Amino acid sequence: MAQPAEPPSRACTPSPRAYAGLVGRLQVSGVRAQITELKRPAVIDGQVAGWVGVGGIDAGPSGEPEWIQVGLAGFTGGDSQLYYEITERGKEPAYTPVADISRGASFTVGVVEIASRPNWWRVEVDGRTASPPVWLPGSHQKWQATATSETWNRSGACNRFSYRFDEVSVYRSAAWRPLETRAVLSDRGYAVRARTASSFVAKSVFRP
Repeated sequence: MAQPAEPPSRACTPSPRAYAGLVGRLQVSGVRAQITELKRPAVIDGQVAGWVGVGGIDAGPSGEPEWIQVGLAGFTGGDSQLYYEITERGKEPAYTPVADISRGASFTVGVVEIASRPNWWRVEVDGRTASPPVWLPGSHQKWQATATSETWNRSGACNRFSYRFDEVSVYRSAAWRPLETRAVLSDRGYAVRARTASSFVAKSVFRP
C-alpha cells in the first residue's frame, strides 16, 4: 500500500519562523553583503527573505524589540522585493519596500551606524543611503551582526528559497572587516551551504 505523503511540518520546522545564516561574534557598527536571489522563491504561505542587520527581539533597552535590517524578500505568487525593516523602541516593525526585483537580482546592502552620531543608523543599497536616519537607543557598541535567510508563515508550510551572500563584512574599529562567526543558524529544512570566509548560500534543503 502506498504511504501518504509527509505533511510539510515533517520536512521543515513547524515553528512560525526558521533561519539559515550566520551571527557575528563581536559588537559592530555596521554589516553589509551582496545578496543574490539564486532562484525565485516558492512561497506557500507567508514570506521568505535574505537579509543583513543588527538588533533583535530583545536587543533594546529593558529587553524590548529593536532592530534594523535590509535585504531581499519573496512572497506568495512569485513576487520579490528589495526592502528594509526597522523596529524602533515601543513601535511595531515597519516594513518598507524599496523596489520590485526580477529573478536573479543582486544588490549590495547594509546597515551602518552614522559616524559621530551614536545610536543613529541608516540603510544603504549599492553604496547609497536608502532610509532616513533612525534612532535605536542602546545600540552603540552593543549589537552583533546577522546575515541570514528567514522564512515566516502561519501554517507550518515549507517555503523554498535560495540566496547567495557574498562579500559579507562588518564595520568595527573604523574599518570594514570579515565577519567573525559566533553561531551558524540552521533550522530543520534550511541550511548554510558553500561557505567560505566571506560568502555562503542559504537555502531550503528539504525534498518537496
